[in-house]
Amino acid sequence: MECTITFDECSKEIQCLVKSLKQTYDKAYELYYPKANGIIRHLNKGYAVSEFEVDMFLDSILSFCDDDRILSLFKQVCRLSYRLYPQMITEYVELYKNLYLNEV
Repeated sequence: MECTITFDECSKEIQCLVKSLKQTYDKAYELYYPKANGIIRHLNKGYAVSEFEVDMFLDSILSFCDDDRILSLFKQVCRLSYRLYPQMITEYVELYKNLYLNEV
């Protein structure tokens, strides 16, 4: 069976996929920003945030860290949480590096 898709059709399909991906990242940022902001606000005020809460947040946001806005949230939470949970944060930073910085 031979594929007979034209260049224009392929280009339009790729444009649709890119638009859909952008919408997914926009929605992820919209959903994660309030939670990140709450964690950041608490940590900046010197309040403790549970290890479980930080862990769950970082675990859920990690898949979207190739978006600069979401990466910024990830970094802020990591920086502020490091003094409380250095081992966990170190593991998340290593995981981030393995996922995003070791690309060939």
